[in-house]
Amino acid sequence: MWSGLTRTPARGTKVNWSVKTPSADDSRADLVATWNATTGTRSQSVGDLNGAGMVRRERCSPNIGWSTLPTHECCGGKDVVEIQFEGWTPAPLEVTWSVLAGQADMAAWAPVKSSRLERPGDPQPDGVGAIRVLKAWPATIREQITAFDAPHRLAYQMLSGLPAHDYHGSTLLSSHDGGTNIVWTVSMRPRLPGIAFLVRRSVRGLVKGLVEESTARESRDESA
Repeated sequence: MWSGLTRTPARGTKVNWSVKTPSADDSRADLVATWNATTGTRSQSVGDLNGAGMVRRERCSPNIGWSTLPTHECCGGKDVVEIQFEGWTPAPLEVTWSVLAGQADMAAWAPVKSSRLERPGDPQPDGVGAIRVLKAWPATIREQITAFDAPHRLAYQMLSGLPAHDYHGSTLLSSHDGGTNIVWTVSMRPRLPGIAFLVRRSVRGLVKGLVEESTARESRDESA
């Protein structure tokens, strides 16, 4: 929950403000948020994340009008919520993809306690059709890989684990500034209040972990 948001943007306007006081569970410093009530999109540029900046975007669809509340509150669990984080790592595309594509090894970098393959994909064990099981308190989440386009795109759908309908995620990788740009997007229909908040924290942790693990793996490869 962000404090310091004092204005409600009128429909069709774009309002920028600085958020100086993040919540206690977030170590980030200054953030700049942008609401675009015409497109129904909330963007937030995030700095001071161990030297790797991020951008967060959120929106509800259909556009129900904006308030000072985050999307997990203003949507009321009735609409599609889309959460997107973007990050960058100095590791090259191939290294970043190798980290992302290892489904059974996600616990090494993702905000989960354990990860395993319940069922391998065909023909690639980590590819389309693979089902991964992620244990993250308080849930055990099962996700199936629906797209595996090396080294640029991985997509998945949740089979069980969270009270949300139509839960889909995708990760896009692209070469940028000598490293790799990462865009992780999740869309869903939350069934209970607070689910979007949990997913937001999860996606942020996924991008942060992917950035850090890819960077560390590239450093290890260079020193080997």
